[in-house]
Amino acid sequence: MVVATILFIISLFIAKGRYRSYANPAIMFSFLWMIILFLDSKLFFGLREVSDKAEIIIVQGLVAFMIGSLVAALFDNYDFAITNESRIAKNVHYHFNYTFLYIASLICIVFFLKNGFISLIYVLKGASLDAIRTAVQSSTDGNFVNNILTNFVAWPFSYMLEAVAVVDYFFGKKDKKLFRLTLIVIFLRVFGDAGRTPLMDFAIYMLLGIAYLTKKERKNILEQIKKFKYLILGILLLVIATISRSSTTVWRQLYFYFAMPPVLLDQWSEQVSFNGLITYGLTSFNGVLFPILYIVKNLLGLEYPLLFQQSYDVISSTVSNWLPIASGRTAANAYVSMFWYFYTDARMYGVIILSFIYGYCIRRYYNRSLLNRNIRNVSLYFLLYQGLFFSFIRFPFSKAYYVLAIIYTICFAISKSAKGVEE
Repeated sequence: MVVATILFIISLFIAKGRYRSYANPAIMFSFLWMIILFLDSKLFFGLREVSDKAEIIIVQGLVAFMIGSLVAALFDNYDFAITNESRIAKNVHYHFNYTFLYIASLICIVFFLKNGFISLIYVLKGASLDAIRTAVQSSTDGNFVNNILTNFVAWPFSYMLEAVAVVDYFFGKKDKKLFRLTLIVIFLRVFGDAGRTPLMDFAIYMLLGIAYLTKKERKNILEQIKKFKYLILGILLLVIATISRSSTTVWRQLYFYFAMPPVLLDQWSEQVSFNGLITYGLTSFNGVLFPILYIVKNLLGLEYPLLFQQSYDVISSTVSNWLPIASGRTAANAYVSMFWYFYTDARMYGVIILSFIYGYCIRRYYNRSLLNRNIRNVSLYFLLYQGLFFSFIRFPFSKAYYVLAIIYTICFAISKSAKGVEE
């Protein structure tokens, strides 16, 4: 906790002017882990104490991430793109492809309606949202077409829509149809599987949108109230979902959400060490390779490469296997943090090198989104920021839907034309 606090203070001290914001990845990341390590150190509700090895993994990862961010900050005023591409980019206008976004929204609505109806039946029978969540997580569907629609279409589309709809609300044409369709998608996802992530994403994106406004843009108080009402609505719905799903006290549940990552990191790092598994990048970037290998495997009848299969299996195990984290048979899954992925790939070298690269890259793109605040840069940074925020659960690029959401945003959701030419 001391190290995270020091890093948070350093990030605040070094950041100047508009960079001193919660939108700054170094400030957010160090503050988040300061909270996590503080809660973990209190050992409330019988939480297990972590080993010195787990603490070293976390500290080295935090320090490496911060160094990467600081190195990137040194180049804030330097443009690496010295080719004609950078000159061309200055004369390009980016705009949303609303037709594609409408179609993506409708596909998501149709797809998530199924789980929505199932959840409605559960609710009418008197089941809590906690029971609905358990039922959804325990259900499996091995159908090839359904898996393609889920992992490669519906989920990536929904993640993409959450970001671009808010960016359009603040910096685009403020298309009401897109915004309302996205709210419907969020509602169906939350109600369909009793998950809170879409609401948290929405709240994060609204906060980021406010952070990107200039002082001049914030002068219109009435306009800001209109913007804040959606943020407040998202937070209220998040609280309601939390209370509705809880089979135990809300505070106990929230405490474990933010305090247990070091505990699960400790246990799962011991397991991969015991098995001698080193995956050389396949665990952290499983989501990049999975869409290609999955389609090839099912269309050609081939098997996954052995090391990729082992990487995929151990990632799945962190979700399907619930390990004890506290007294009273309290168990949890999934929340191993991004440092476990780096550790599985290359042990301490992976933690240090990949944390440094991640910190450097996301800080560089944050600077780009500030200096050139077009909808393409801002949309991509919103997705990167969301992934970083939830990296206390997992490394985002290990999930195919996250990688595809970025690809769909770049290739389909946003178009470009010469400045002065509108489509």
